[in-house]
Amino acid sequence: MTNYAYMFEAKGIQRYIFASGKLRDVVGASDLVAGLASSDCQDKIGEFTGDLKFSRRAGGAFCVHSDNKKVLIKLRAKWRLHILRELPGLECVDVIAQSDTSEIEAMRQCFRDAGGIRSNYPAQVPGMGRPISKIAPLTGRPAVAELRYGKDVVFVDAIGLPQRKQADRDKLDKVAKRFLACAENWEFPRNYDEAVEDEGDARKRKNPPFPFISDDKRIAVIHADLSGLGELFREMGNAFESATENSTLATSIEDAITTATQGAVEDEITPHAVNKVLPARPVLLGGDDITIIVRADLAIPFTIRLLQNIEKKCDGIGKAEGQKALSACAGIAIVGKGTPFLTAYALADDLCRHAKSVAKAAQVPIEGREGYASAYSFHVYQHTALDGYEGAIAGNEVDADGKALSANPFVVGARASIDAIDLLALAQILASVEGGHNRVREIKSLISDNRGLAEAAWDRWWEVGLKKQEKAMVALETALGSRDFKDGSSGVFDAMTLIDMGAVKAQPAPVLA
Repeated sequence: MTNYAYMFEAKGIQRYIFASGKLRDVVGASDLVAGLASSDCQDKIGEFTGDLKFSRRAGGAFCVHSDNKKVLIKLRAKWRLHILRELPGLECVDVIAQSDTSEIEAMRQCFRDAGGIRSNYPAQVPGMGRPISKIAPLTGRPAVAELRYGKDVVFVDAIGLPQRKQADRDKLDKVAKRFLACAENWEFPRNYDEAVEDEGDARKRKNPPFPFISDDKRIAVIHADLSGLGELFREMGNAFESATENSTLATSIEDAITTATQGAVEDEITPHAVNKVLPARPVLLGGDDITIIVRADLAIPFTIRLLQNIEKKCDGIGKAEGQKALSACAGIAIVGKGTPFLTAYALADDLCRHAKSVAKAAQVPIEGREGYASAYSFHVYQHTALDGYEGAIAGNEVDADGKALSANPFVVGARASIDAIDLLALAQILASVEGGHNRVREIKSLISDNRGLAEAAWDRWWEVGLKKQEKAMVALETALGSRDFKDGSSGVFDAMTLIDMGAVKAQPAPVLA
């Protein structure tokens, strides 16, 4: 019997979600994308064609199977129309493939054939309208509608209109609810400030501003994904023949990631809610991708807990087959709230790749199972031009010899090396040293120009500190271990950055020896 498969996959999801730069549009866009690979997707496909067998349904993609090719051709035509109508401008690819051996082989053929022409991608320079045409100010594209919010009028283009309408609906936030075990107890913000466009509007109660707690309005865009997932699917998939087997594995992984994420939110985000409004805005949780915006001071604690949870929740997956254990890596871009989302996401994605490149070299067997270490890299964005992480640090984040002043990436979890830097603990101890992080900041400025002056300043500070606050200085020395601050890999400058971000205030006070 011939097996047929139809695969649909959204591409450029982050570009689509972050296009306008407005947090409210991010909410609507991420919600629309979430509907592409959820129970909503299955219900919609059922309306089109009746029941079909899924082998994949996550991360803006799905793959369905049938022994009748005409059924899948009909589904493809109707699904393409659905995407064009509901999510105009979303880049996507779809393909129908067949196999005479198994459903899984048909799915594999879909992946092999999917490198063809992508569909539904908007022209980058659309033709201008008449002289009296309005322009959507956030995108530069011709406006197709004007929406009124109290006294404010917002002009939106054809791509942004469905996103804004989705965000303005009463029932929404499919993505946000997946980040919470008890969604009814909390709200996520949909504006960074008390928005002018909400003035006098009853919907303001449904659009709470981001709960900043100080004049520091920085946010963190965090992007994380799994390490070793492709290998796991390849190795385990060799034994699969049916779509159900592959779907079961994919579902177990997605459930583990969701549970891990919910645990990290509950532990590190919900305690900092203001009037039940959480200092975070989920963007994407599907497949092996996690993207979330959080208040800057909470970014490192949340990311560490997230990576640790993913290791624990994924521990049993593939264990019986002796496969490599799953872990995760993350990139954290600390930016001002006015920084374009696409810029922030591009940096977070590059930081995630940087963490992965190092973590893959640090494979440590745990209970006989090999696996990549979990790790994260972070960076405070301060430049108008950006050429990835390496470009971001090339300016003022290197010493006089051109070596990076950051210890990125930081390895965490069960596979962390014995001398791995506990950055939060180091920051807590440095904060306990009176005047410590200010002195480290001065030394960082010196080391960028003159290593000799920096070393002399460190030695003087250390000598005086031992006389005035011996316990604190000894604790700092213990935390640094054998690492020398002079090459930047000690993490002491990163710890200084965490203190400046306010990340230490939310943590328990350090216990000094």
